[in-house]
Amino acid sequence: MKIKITDKPDETLYIYCRISTKHQSEGVSLDVQEERGLQVSKQLGLSPIVIKEQGSGLKPFREVRPLFTELIDNLEDGLVKNVWVDEDTRLTRNKDDQGFIHSDFVKNDVVLYVGKNGGIKDLKDWMVDLIDSI
Repeated sequence: MKIKITDKPDETLYIYCRISTKHQSEGVSLDVQEERGLQVSKQLGLSPIVIKEQGSGLKPFREVRPLFTELIDNLEDGLVKNVWVDEDTRLTRNKDDQGFIHSDFVKNDVVLYVGKNGGIKDLKDWMVDLIDSI
């Protein structure tokens, strides 16, 4: 499966939904995450592209999550400018990957929206960086 990449990255919200196992609880199911992301997309006036994936957040993402790997590759190429996740742990739980992911977002001017309200996580803020690295 490939991610649909649009030619209007500034007008698109990539909604990344991830679960670790097929039996993850209903509160964080792929469908629940998708619905929350679609609501945020509507609030922001951005066209949604939903990405659903099952895979470990503890292992390096390039080993176990092909869709997220593709998303990051497109982000590095400047084709992705807005990403939403239900919570930070949907990106990764791997401490090594976290630094690289956040760095890629900052270097490529990607806005990270998090949660039901779609608040922006300012990855350029030194305090956010400090807290995330602890």
